[in-house]
Amino acid sequence: MQAGLAGRNGVLAALLAEAGLVASERAVDGPQGLLVAMQARRHELGDAGAALGRVWEIVDGGITVKLYPSCAATHPTIDTLIDLRAEHGFGADEVDQIEIGVDAVTPTVLIHDRPTGGLEAKFSMHFCAAAAVADGRVDIQTFETGLADPRIRRLLPRVTMRVDPSVGGDQPALTEAVVTVRLVDGQSFRRRVRGARGYPSRPPTAEELDRKFRTCAERAVSPAAASEALEFLRDLERRPRVAALTDLLAQQVPV
Repeated sequence: MQAGLAGRNGVLAALLAEAGLVASERAVDGPQGLLVAMQARRHELGDAGAALGRVWEIVDGGITVKLYPSCAATHPTIDTLIDLRAEHGFGADEVDQIEIGVDAVTPTVLIHDRPTGGLEAKFSMHFCAAAAVADGRVDIQTFETGLADPRIRRLLPRVTMRVDPSVGGDQPALTEAVVTVRLVDGQSFRRRVRGARGYPSRPPTAEELDRKFRTCAERAVSPAAASEALEFLRDLERRPRVAALTDLLAQQVPV
């Protein structure tokens, strides 16, 4: 939510400026500006604004699409376990141990080994790994009903996460993992993963984007309305009125 609110505030500020609303030129770095309001000690902007209007993070850095509604640090592991499950055909009851090697930052973020609610589960490597193996998917419903799933509960104590010195290095924090699955029959599968599907380095397929959209949209609107909205969005740049999309979705939302 915080990312969405920040984006909304940025758009609102630009629209207000366009409409003629003015403020102090030193609203950010002045003696009573934003930096002073947010931090007691003195701050200097220096060259922080040098790239404004020249470097666009959304273009240069690329867009990351979160295909799973959990902390991004869980995504490489979720991807890997879903893939291993599909490739080797094992089920939750065949798994003896799941070991996940991570960088030193990850355990400071994924702090809930035994989550007690949906929000904690989103920041639990143990839960996300268990759910990926149990269902072959991780979506919104996973965090609403998964904690009561006996398969996931049985797997939770079989998941371990530890700091692996070989993980991280030249990779950004939270983006790499070494995943090992050991089955009760003695088979073992190990894979190192860097990044996740949805990252700029591994862009999502059209099918993955469609599935993500439908999974979210159909919780609020009919499948037919979700399909119509999806077609609208695919052709967004050629549509004369974006408001038509708002009208479509607003008609479907129960009052």
